[in-house]
This record gives sequence, structure tokens and C-alpha cells, in this order.
Amino acid sequence: MTTTSRLPGHRPPSPKERAAKVLPGPVVAGLDRIVFGLRRGRVRAAHAALGKAGLNIVKRADYYSTLPVLAEIEETRERWDRPSALAGLDLDVPALTARLRALVERWEDEFVAVTGDYLENTGRGFGPGYPQLDARTLYYTLREHKPRRYLEVGSGLSTYYASLAAEQNAREGSPLSLTCIEPYPFDALRTLPDFELVEGFVQDVPLSTFEALEDGDVLFIDSSHALKIDSDVAYLFLEVLPVLAPGVHVHIHDVHFPYNTPFPADTWLFGERWPVYWNEAMVVQTFLAFNSAFDITLSTPLVRHHHEDVLAELIDDYVPLADDPNPPSSLWIRRA
Repeated sequence: MTTTSRLPGHRPPSPKERAAKVLPGPVVAGLDRIVFGLRRGRVRAAHAALGKAGLNIVKRADYYSTLPVLAEIEETRERWDRPSALAGLDLDVPALTARLRALVERWEDEFVAVTGDYLENTGRGFGPGYPQLDARTLYYTLREHKPRRYLEVGSGLSTYYASLAAEQNAREGSPLSLTCIEPYPFDALRTLPDFELVEGFVQDVPLSTFEALEDGDVLFIDSSHALKIDSDVAYLFLEVLPVLAPGVHVHIHDVHFPYNTPFPADTWLFGERWPVYWNEAMVVQTFLAFNSAFDITLSTPLVRHHHEDVLAELIDDYVPLADDPNPPSSLWIRRA
């Protein structure tokens, strides 16, 4: 005897599937060619017309769509808006915390003296969105490792902080070559010294550009955060990261481990005029699971999640999570 149970949220059958349950196969095939074919034609025409107006239409109840339905994920929030166990990732949070502590103790005084007021820097025209702790760790890392090349995918305020670190490195005889790939650059970027701007999409940049990075160099990624057909995320994780040379440092932004969804959800999903359905963190978690080719060297959100008291102790102007709608989210990994 066969028993059937139905879980909540089961997708309702399509008209074609309903027809297939009561009509012979040849009849369904004929309907598919004539009736359903006409319907598809009208939908495609609507897609074309609305596309010219900058709109893209999707079915609200499309089980196979990569775009979630906001009302549905609000109902199921308890299921997904929670920390992941990050199973399969080689993580040592105490070691990450100790590494960050050492960087702060070595470089914080210089960071404060060189970079000045963070809020003032956010008004320099480089755009918002790069949290203060992440700006610190970027500066610390460039000063600590003194790479020869810094290749940035997605530019803005991070570029400004990288340029300040580059100036300090150059004064000490360790010049840093800054190259940024950005399809929509802020005008302020063009004012930076000793800086190359590649204005365009990273998908159009040949792999040889990334293969040229050497031990100690830095690949900085602050992407669209969206995995989809022909996206920057797809290109970076499927094509670029696997060809990096051993020793290359990689920064990935907006990875709020141990969460793998937009965080805080009240800010980015349920508090925005246009919600952002970012899924890059899921890609990152999948990429790193059981992956011995990359070492996790730092994660500002993991340190915050487990040891926020340490951050409050180390950094005078640290803003606690309860008061910060855009908390730190930098992940640093290194090709083994």
C-alpha cells in the first residue's frame, strides 16, 4: 500500500501537469503545441515589452526560480535565518581571534594616525558600505604582508583604504600596484594616485590576469553577491579562484559567517525598499567545505559572533552589533 504525505509549501501543479493527469499523452502534447504554446508566446512578448522598460517578470509561485518570494521566506524565517554549523569548513575561531588581536596590536595606532575619521572618509565620494572593522583588517593585511600586487574586484571605500596602506608601504620601499575592476566606478576613484582602473565587468577580464598573481599578492572581491547565469560570482568561484597560485590572499566581502544569508535580515531583506536576495555566502560556504586548497585566515563576523567582547576591548570606537545595521563581513582566505 502506498501512502502519501505532503509537506508545507508544496508547489501546486502547473496547468500542463494537471492536464497530464486526466488526458491521454497525445492530447496533452497537442495542447502543449497549440494552447500552451500560445500562452508561452504571450508571456515572452510581455517579457520583451517590460524588459525595454527595465522590468523583469517572474512567476510568484515558480518552484524552480532562483528568486525567492519575500512573503514566503518571511513565513519560513525560523528555518533559514540562523547560524549555520559550517560543517566541513576547517575553522579555528580562537586562532582567528588571536590573529586579529595580533594585527590590531601591531597596526592599530598607525591606522588611526594615517586614516583619520571613518565617518569623514565615508563622505569622500567613494561610496558607502565598507564597515569600519573591515577597513581596518584590509589596512592591517596590506601593511602586514606588503604584497606587490593588489587586484580589486568591486571598488569603493575599500580602494581608498588600500591606497593609504599602499602609500605607507611605498615609503618603506615596498611599492604596491593597485588595479581595480569596476563596472560602475565612483568619480572619486579616478583621483587616487598610482592606480589603474579597469572599467568593465570582471567576466570580461581574461583568466591570465588572475593567474599572474603570485605568492603574497591580494585578490579583493566585493561582488554583486548574486550567483546567476553569467554573473561575476559564477565567474570568480568557478573559473578564477581555482587557478590562483599558492600563497595568494583572497578577500571576500559580505560573507556574514556563521550566517549564510543576508544579515541582518531585518536590514537587507525586510527593511529595504528593494530587498537584496544575496546568495554568495552560500556559494562561499560550499566552495570551502572539505576544501584543503584554501585556508581560512580571518573572518571578522565570526570573531564578532563568538568574541565580540574582544573587539570591544581592542578597538576604542568599535560599534556593537546591536547598534550597527551594517556589521563587519570580511572573509580572508589563502591559497594553500
